[in-house]
Amino acid sequence: MLSKQKGMTGIGMMCIAALIAVIALAGFKVVPFYIEMTKVYTILDDLERDYTGSEALSPANLRTQLDNRINIESVYGLNAKDFEIKRTQDGYNVSIQYAQEVHYLANLYLVVKYDKTVEILR
Repeated sequence: MLSKQKGMTGIGMMCIAALIAVIALAGFKVVPFYIEMTKVYTILDDLERDYTGSEALSPANLRTQLDNRINIESVYGLNAKDFEIKRTQDGYNVSIQYAQEVHYLANLYLVVKYDKTVEILR
């Protein structure tokens, strides 16, 4: 009577290990950018919460606060000039749109895009 093979072969194990390694490498490369993205989103959410309904609402004041919060949160490679502040009828829209790329393998790059807008009302 013939017996059936049970389990996984060595080549199958190596293929699965290589696949896990490729995915883990991508994760290790991208996670720092996602941490930075959450810091930037937190800065915008805090700015919206703190300045909605404030009397000290002006583009210069918003840029100063953005710069201070960027320094406090230790966000590198970004400054207050990268944020777009547009005046609206009810206040200001503060938005950030930018992309960062990280080298992955050979000539492959991973791109992380940031896009968030908050509305600060008077």
